[in-house]
Amino acid sequence: MLWSIIFLIDFSTVKCDGVIQAITLTAFAKQFRAPQQLPIIYDTPKETKITLIKSTSEKGLTLDWVNEFQYLEAFLLIISQDDGLFDRNKDINIDQQIYFLTPSLDLYEKYTINNELIEQQLGHFAGGMYIPEESIEQNFLKRRKNFHGSKLIALTLESGTSIKIDNHKNAPYFSSNETYDVTGLVQGATFDIWMILQNNLNFTTKIYSRMDDKWGVPNLHPNGSISVPDGIIKDGMDSSADILLARLAMMSERYLAIDYLFPLKSHSNGIFVNKDSMKESLDFEVFQKPFDKWTWTTLVLSSLIVTISIVFAFKVLSQENLKCLDFMDIFAKSLKANLGSASFTTPITDKFHSLQMIIFVALIAGNIIWIAYNGALLSKLIEPRFDKPFHDLESLAESNYR
Repeated sequence: MLWSIIFLIDFSTVKCDGVIQAITLTAFAKQFRAPQQLPIIYDTPKETKITLIKSTSEKGLTLDWVNEFQYLEAFLLIISQDDGLFDRNKDINIDQQIYFLTPSLDLYEKYTINNELIEQQLGHFAGGMYIPEESIEQNFLKRRKNFHGSKLIALTLESGTSIKIDNHKNAPYFSSNETYDVTGLVQGATFDIWMILQNNLNFTTKIYSRMDDKWGVPNLHPNGSISVPDGIIKDGMDSSADILLARLAMMSERYLAIDYLFPLKSHSNGIFVNKDSMKESLDFEVFQKPFDKWTWTTLVLSSLIVTISIVFAFKVLSQENLKCLDFMDIFAKSLKANLGSASFTTPITDKFHSLQMIIFVALIAGNIIWIAYNGALLSKLIEPRFDKPFHDLESLAESNYR
């Protein structure tokens, strides 16, 4: 559904020079979530328009000038010097946001629903700030939730447990459009949700079902044109119905023709293969899978840090330099300690208690790492590994799998 949003604002020449207009427009756009490029009608001299464009652009708001009032505009702002425009425009739909700002900067809205005119003040502007009326709901959807008994037309098709129609062949039949009047015969989860909306928004629904039960999926042609075969999708496009009460999957082709409400259910798809086509295999990489590459890198670096700490402490305490073989021996045992080794003894480390404290900390940390590794490894080992005939859609296309 395309929600048309039209704004009509009235400024007095006394209170609204270019700067004040820009402040008011910016506050209005922020409060009511106006688009960045604001369509506007303003019967004023060119110099005033230029001043207004400059002042609003400095505040990050762009104006798009429209020559005449049209309800098809998605967003429209009309600035008038009098209140006559407020009285002349009455046929405003409930899905249009039409606001009027009087010369005294009072903000009104007006719309028609079920032949009933709704007109109320929302608030007013003062000093570039919007001050709402305390008794009026400012949220647009909550404020417009009363449809005042409007009668909507819905088209439906049976869709599993979501929509069920009881004995619809005996329902009243209309040969002019080949539909059944199934009002009162519909059941299902989707219908129950619709009834909750109907009761809360105060409207009624007349429900019809096509005799041929066709959906009608739109087709996008290479030249950019769209063709829609007969079905409820086309009926929705032709405004034969206000709502399609059916379990319609979200498809890119359908997005070309209709809008969706918030999805009620989601599904996941998968590809299943014959169990006999899968063979259990050995995975020799399973021993490195418990940790990722960054964890393994951290273990090696921590072993190197422990080795450097021992070598540095030994040099400070004994004033001697270690041989390269001793360095490699300490590094290897430090690495083993990180992998759960229960011993870390060398002739060098036995000479000083401070070196033994470093080794003690390394062994404690290594024991914790080893426990975590063993737990993750065990879960990997008990999980069977199978060689699949393919791994993705590309390999499926390239394979001879049947």
